Amino acid sequence: MCFKAMVIDAPGLADVGFTSLQDQWLKYAEQEKIEEQRVKILSAAAVYFGLDVDLVTRYLGYEFTVQWRNMDAIMQCVSSLIYPVDAEHIRRILTEGCPAEFDYEELHEK
Repeated sequence: MCFKAMVIDAPGLADVGFTSLQDQWLKYAEQEKIEEQRVKILSAAAVYFGLDVDLVTRYLGYEFTVQWRNMDAIMQCVSSLIYPVDAEHIRRILTEGCPAEFDYEELHEK
């Protein structure tokens, strides 16, 4: 059912502009529902980038990559609530991201 709808909707999204997605979205606190137009333009971006979510995320930049957030304020709020090692993990995630691969071995008994 979803693929059938996509086949019908996708061609119409080719002409939908999506550059407004790069603008900061500051209406979260007052938002009661997700605007249908915003879903449509995000879908248009997804179609433009061949449904490659990584490329869409890179295009969106600020909203999804933490570039516009105040990391120092976030760290000040959370640091007193968690262990220092966890605070450093959060700082690393906010500045460098998460690894795409994990290199972790766990001991187990036979």
